Amino acid sequence: MASSSSSGKKRKRKKLSIYEQIARVEKLKWDHDDIYMMMMNPDTTKIDKELKEWREQTLAKYPKLSGRFQRNTDRAIKDEKRFMRIAKHGLLFLRIWMDPEYARSFIDPKPRVNPQKFKRFYEDHLDKCCRDLLNTNTTTLQAFVEKVRSIYIKL
Repeated sequence: MASSSSSGKKRKRKKLSIYEQIARVEKLKWDHDDIYMMMMNPDTTKIDKELKEWREQTLAKYPKLSGRFQRNTDRAIKDEKRFMRIAKHGLLFLRIWMDPEYARSFIDPKPRVNPQKFKRFYEDHLDKCCRDLLNTNTTTLQAFVEKVRSIYIKL
């Protein structure tokens, strides 16, 4: 006699809509790539936490930083307006570039991103983009962020 699990009845799987399939793939990307998740997730809790940590470390190390630095970083971290995402992403990329220990934290000890992709991004692209911004070859923060995000996503 056949068991109930092999009684010939097959479970019907609900066919996912194209939107549900895209959402599923996007969730998988978020789960395996912290940088991608911080860029794409409308909930900015994770990026805000990482930027707040960096801001506090920087102000502790350099207590006489300008009021402009303090106001602008505080605003970028705390403000929830959609256009502030550009400032958040800009600070994230600058932090990765300026803080090798933080950059290393994405791949060591437990990778939070694809290590090969991150290495290519960090070594081949990020330095030039950041230098272009600081040397005014890239004239706006928005252009900088869009370029860096595009490079990261395409790798």
